[in-house]
Amino acid sequence: MSRRSAAGAVANSITDVEGVRVAHGGPGLTVVLPYPRSVARRKVWGAYRSEGRVGEVSGLHVLRDFGVLSSPILLCPHAWFGSLYDSLIEDSFRRDPELSIDAGWPPLVFGLPAQPAQALAEPPAPASVRSLLDGAGARFATGGGSQPAGIGSASKRTPAGHLVGVLAVCIGEVQIAILATDAPLSPLSLGRLAEQALRGLQTETGAAALAFTTAQGLQGAFDKKRNETRRRQAPSEERSALGRAATAAVCDSVLSARS
Repeated sequence: MSRRSAAGAVANSITDVEGVRVAHGGPGLTVVLPYPRSVARRKVWGAYRSEGRVGEVSGLHVLRDFGVLSSPILLCPHAWFGSLYDSLIEDSFRRDPELSIDAGWPPLVFGLPAQPAQALAEPPAPASVRSLLDGAGARFATGGGSQPAGIGSASKRTPAGHLVGVLAVCIGEVQIAILATDAPLSPLSLGRLAEQALRGLQTETGAAALAFTTAQGLQGAFDKKRNETRRRQAPSEERSALGRAATAAVCDSVLSARS
């Protein structure tokens, strides 16, 4: 079980990055929130990289074209992919009838290989998905033991004081890493961070990494009357340190997912 001390010290979890929350709804269903549910609208810079076959992923066109995300990141069995995509759309409409790209659109859903019992099970109802999102927090169970699927988490701090937190989902030979950092990075640098993370995912089938930064919100970035897309960027030596931290945190996360 991940823990955060009262003094705010690193507790070796992706939720050490301020504002990031996680909920685990049983085998095969995990959600990562890039910012708390109490925030109605927010975009963050992000990037995605993959190798091999990792299943179906929605919402990548906006992430790739604009380098931003605002949706919860949901990982689920592939058989539930369409249903949970619709559930996130419904939840986003409840939060914001305009359903803008500041408020959870398009949904980021990973449809991953499922075990037979998951493939036959009914997907959670929209109300259950909403409860899962509302219940996301800093503490969540990790591990998998002898199970074919597991989640693990870890965090590392650079000498300059920035955090990289990782949540790894391992299902058979497919491994997914979600990375959060509080360092100011552009989408290009986040893409390089995701590439570094792939080095820590040791699988011959498929691996993917999605990285985002909480350091700079982008409210109103696409308004015609405003220009808030100016990007702060950590210096090159700090970006190198963040890459090393990401690789180490991914390796630790995979180990904890298998324990």
